[in-house]
Amino acid sequence: MKMKTTTTSRDEKVSSALKAIDTGVAALRNGEDWARWLRVQSKFHNYSFNNSMMISLQCPTATRVAGYETWKKVGRQVKKGEKGIMIFAPAGLGKARTRDDATGEEKVVRTWLRFKIAHVFDVSQTEGDELPEITRPIPETPFAANLDALRTVALGLDGIVSSIDVRGRELGDPPSAGGWYLRATKAIVVVDEGSEAAKFRVLVHEVAHAILHGKDDHHARPEREVEAESVAFVVCDALGLDVSGESFGYVASWMTDAGPDVIKASADRIAKAAKTILDALSGSTFDE
Repeated sequence: MKMKTTTTSRDEKVSSALKAIDTGVAALRNGEDWARWLRVQSKFHNYSFNNSMMISLQCPTATRVAGYETWKKVGRQVKKGEKGIMIFAPAGLGKARTRDDATGEEKVVRTWLRFKIAHVFDVSQTEGDELPEITRPIPETPFAANLDALRTVALGLDGIVSSIDVRGRELGDPPSAGGWYLRATKAIVVVDEGSEAAKFRVLVHEVAHAILHGKDDHHARPEREVEAESVAFVVCDALGLDVSGESFGYVASWMTDAGPDVIKASADRIAKAAKTILDALSGSTFDE
């Protein structure tokens, strides 16, 4: 008879998994390591940073994952003997209460989301019906329609962007910047230079700034640039744009100064911002 998982054993499993994530973060030491994680995040942008790191640590070659029952629904069966990939799944709210000594009434003073360990399987661990293609590479040109789509998406994200101006370079503009986000006015400017795909990437970068780095944001410039550039990498890679030539050489110095907790927090923000943009552009995906 299968034994019921106790709260204690569940918490121990979650704690062990979190320690594994800490180890994974500690192994991110340079730009190549960072880009490798970003590629994983681009494949699983519906997942949190913690879950994408868990997938990466357990199955680095994973390309498409889902739960056992989800695979069955699409006509595939997990192969006998395959070991599931552990991820975090919500397990309801934890509640802290206090009792009024005079009345005996209990009052909830704090709530938090609890997690449990769940399992998913990569498509390589399954067999059965062929799956339809979910994503198709976006061609370099023409790309104007995609730029317009992103502009519409950005202007609709809870009022965080007031305007987007794609224009030629003007006197007084930063000489080397392809675009910028003005925190005080929430305006984005993209310089109308280069390919449509390049301008799309610049716009993703600036929209990431708008999502993550409003005028009250306290993060220093190096961290802001790492986050915005990383979001652009994840979004473009997920959409099929070639990011093979992108470099993150400056990440190593930021990692040295930041420390593991800051890196984890930043990675989580990157994952959420990329998901926001990709979900708005392309809707829901197959991932659970």
